[in-house]
Amino acid sequence: ASGPPALNAAIAAATKANPPIPKEVFRKDYKPLDYVISKVSMVFKIHDGKTTVESVLTVVKNDKIQNNGDVAAVSDDTEGLILDGDEQFVKLLSLSLDGCDALVPDADYVLSPGKLV
Repeated sequence: ASGPPALNAAIAAATKANPPIPKEVFRKDYKPLDYVISKVSMVFKIHDGKTTVESVLTVVKNDKIQNNGDVAAVSDDTEGLILDGDEQFVKLLSLSLDGCDALVPDADYVLSPGKLV
């Protein structure tokens, strides 16, 4: 198979063979998100032994980020949108952005252990 499912399976296998070492994260280490999800729409298709979830996220740049108590506009050098996940439990079946279904892995997005960027 090709596309996201095969890539996802390879990442899951690699992650299972070499699980990442847990990293302790403290509240003081968090920073405001570069993007916020303003709307979520989800459809669950539940079958015996399998559940498929279709989700549509409306994602917008965070127009205000707290920085040491000061409010500043988001700059253009913000990181890309980063979504966390676990390949052992979730498999990416498809991905589209602004209605475009022809996204290219490693060019338009990167799927790596625990992250979709």
